[in-house]
Amino acid sequence: MSSDTSPSKEELLALLRRERERADYERKRAENAKQHQRLADDERIYQKSSRPCVPHVPSPRDFRAAQQALFDEIYQLFHPNSEEPLRVFPPLLVIEDRGEQACTRPLASESDLVRHQEAEVENPVKEVIDRLAGLPAARCRLPLGGGIIFENHTNTVTEEAGQVQPVDKPTLRPDQNCVYIRSGSERSLLYVIEYKAAHKLPDAYLRAGLRRMNMVQEVVQQITLPTDANEKLLYDAKLLRSCHTAF
Repeated sequence: MSSDTSPSKEELLALLRRERERADYERKRAENAKQHQRLADDERIYQKSSRPCVPHVPSPRDFRAAQQALFDEIYQLFHPNSEEPLRVFPPLLVIEDRGEQACTRPLASESDLVRHQEAEVENPVKEVIDRLAGLPAARCRLPLGGGIIFENHTNTVTEEAGQVQPVDKPTLRPDQNCVYIRSGSERSLLYVIEYKAAHKLPDAYLRAGLRRMNMVQEVVQQITLPTDANEKLLYDAKLLRSCHTAF
């Protein structure tokens, strides 16, 4: 560009293009900086919460073997070899009646799902763990503490009992529950459960997500979202699988 002449149209367009590219570059750099800062903040919050992290999601083929070993160990605790089975649960007739009552009403909404989860999953699980926590042999072999608590109230987001929450404190969604483990008069957050109706977790997502994966690298640290339909389905499947496995 000459100092004694006005810039030509081509020079102005080139200058405009360079400025536009520079502005786009600065905007993208700012977005990346915000994204990295958000990931760093999330990591600090996660570490501060002291909740266990599951870096690798195991293969579903390993699930049955692992669960069977745990079931056998718990069964042995309730059925000592040299003694009669411990009678710490309701009679079989009562349990069968509970099962029949649970099947009388179809799950027609997410509120029905929450009710079903509380009555048919959370309460029985809590009952089993509470009974195990009362056995000296079980307390020596399993990290049971004083039992577990399922909560979905606003004041359970904090681990300090009696702490008053601010009015504008974000609350749990209706389909989320906190699971705590008791230790004396204190309790510690284990994880958060989020209920999902069956239509929100189709077979295609399940089949695509049921595989061994590095959850931290493939999901937690994923910055960009795929735009291809097949890649987006796989990403959503991995995200849902990770949520249902770890949180």
